[in-house]
Parts: sequence; C-alpha cells; structure tokens
Amino acid sequence: MITDSRYSDPGKTSARARDRECTVPFSNAPKGDLSRQLADSEAISGGSAGQRMKVEKSAIPTMRKAFQRALDRLTPEVGQARSDLRIRPWAGDPVSAEAAERFNDRSVDSGEAALGALEGYQQQLNNAVSALEQIERGYRRMESGNRDLMDGKQSGC
Repeated sequence: MITDSRYSDPGKTSARARDRECTVPFSNAPKGDLSRQLADSEAISGGSAGQRMKVEKSAIPTMRKAFQRALDRLTPEVGQARSDLRIRPWAGDPVSAEAAERFNDRSVDSGEAALGALEGYQQQLNNAVSALEQIERGYRRMESGNRDLMDGKQSGC
C-alpha cells in the first residue's frame, strides 16, 4: 500500500496499518537535508518540501529497486541534455541568434528551464532511493538485534 500523506488523515490510520507502514520523504531537498536517524515512528523525518509517501514495510525493497532503475535510466539522459540541449545560432543572423537565445533560456538557462526540471526529478529519485536504503538498513539492524535477543546473545537489563 502506498499513500500520499497530503490526501490521507494520519489520525484515521489503524494501529495495525501503522505497524506495517513507514513514511518516506520525497522532496527536492538536497541529500544532506534528510535526517539520518530512524525515528520512533519508523520514518525518516526531514526534507524541506514536507512531501511524504506511506509505504508498507514489505514493499520497501521493491520500491527502492524501482526508484533506482528510474534513476539509472534518467541519469545518462540528464548528462546528455547538459551537453546537447544548448543550441548555437545556426545562420549567423540576428533572427537565429535571438531564437537560439530564447531556446537556450527556456531549455537550459532559466530557473524554469527543462533541464532544471529534469535535474529536480533526478534529485527527488536520488532522495527517495537514499531514504528507502536507510529505512531498509534500519529494519535489518532492528531485526538482527531482535534475533540476537531471542537467541540469548544479548543480556537484558
């Protein structure tokens, strides 16, 4: 189950559902802005945009792989766009110079350029992959600790 917290009421989530879900930040925030601790709610907190997805714990490996595949496909395309998207005035006249300038502004140079949108999407995918990897490692550590407790490898208080 995947839900977007913007459209669901966290107060209406059953305790059973909360035990199977985690919250994954999904934002444009740079990787360093994400909290690096597994919170008590089994979620990673952080990300300046505050967008989050609720994901069942069992779906984390599949989601991480899907986001990683998308990132792996997008990254070379962004690299190619950085080098190939800009055009030069093709006729050497004022009209082609103005057309090339406007095209480059809209596709590469301005804050709303197509390349910027692709790079933002790439950063979102990277943040999601990093968050899912961190959550997955946290669960593995927790499960390993629980196994050790059950096997008597750790002493209680």
